[in-house]
Amino acid sequence: PESDASAGAILDAIEQQGKILAPVRGNGKQGTFLFYFSGHGTAVEKQNFLVTPHASRQRLTRDALGLDEVEAALAKTPARRRILLIDACRTIHREGTRDAGDSDRFAEFRAAEGERILLAASFGDASREFPELTHGVFTHFLLEALQSDPNRIVGKPYLGFRDLADYVSRETRNWTNAKGVTQVPTELGQSTFDFIVTGAPNPSAPPADVAD
Repeated sequence: PESDASAGAILDAIEQQGKILAPVRGNGKQGTFLFYFSGHGTAVEKQNFLVTPHASRQRLTRDALGLDEVEAALAKTPARRRILLIDACRTIHREGTRDAGDSDRFAEFRAAEGERILLAASFGDASREFPELTHGVFTHFLLEALQSDPNRIVGKPYLGFRDLADYVSRETRNWTNAKGVTQVPTELGQSTFDFIVTGAPNPSAPPADVAD
């Protein structure tokens, strides 16, 4: 329920889910932690916030969820690979966008080591939503990619983060262009290895990293 999606509840959920990933040989890291957020986002003095339910503009820095808090909580888990999928932009709603308000944009940020981030739109752009889709455009194609057979989407038995980002970015851009607007998701994070999101290179092997 919406009441359970407070900043504190989300951070607690990250901690609890992290406990599922048992460390390898004591302090080693393993597994992939995927964090997804759909809603409003904003920046206050270059600090990015995910606007959780009941967080008012007057108490934003106290009640909303700082994106740096999410990254810190994820970094404390035993997850070797961390993926953040953020379908948000700014905070005052306008038809055809998730939000509006030129002073309320996400500030730029960089991905931490071992982390990949896919944002619904480029910095300063809106995350679009239309009534014919049950989700925002970004989330619609994100779910389509995650719920489809990777062989159909990318012609191989697994879907890497690079495949996911390329597919969602291409489909989101093409769909919004057909509506007379443009939305291009932004990817952050560098790694020697691509993160596997679903499937595995060998159907009998567990998902792992694969070389780019």
